[in-house]
Amino acid sequence: IVEFGTMKEILKSQPNDYLDTLLVLRYGYREEIPNRMVYSADGNYKIRIGWFFAVRNLFSNMSYDNFPQKDIESTANEFIKWTYE
Repeated sequence: IVEFGTMKEILKSQPNDYLDTLLVLRYGYREEIPNRMVYSADGNYKIRIGWFFAVRNLFSNMSYDNFPQKDIESTANEFIKWTYE
């Protein structure tokens, strides 16, 4: 089991909602892969391209908010492991 302690500490130190957004991206989307094309009206699935764009945009926004690059990279790596544990 991957713990997200480092990621949590990095994100909680910022005056921002990054941690809340990552929690929604992790737990607010279904992991199953339907046997048909899914659309936004079908609900929240991680398989949808919008989910991947949301993750990418979150880490991109961290860069704009002047997070140190090493923190962005470690948080992204930890999130990927945490999401697919």
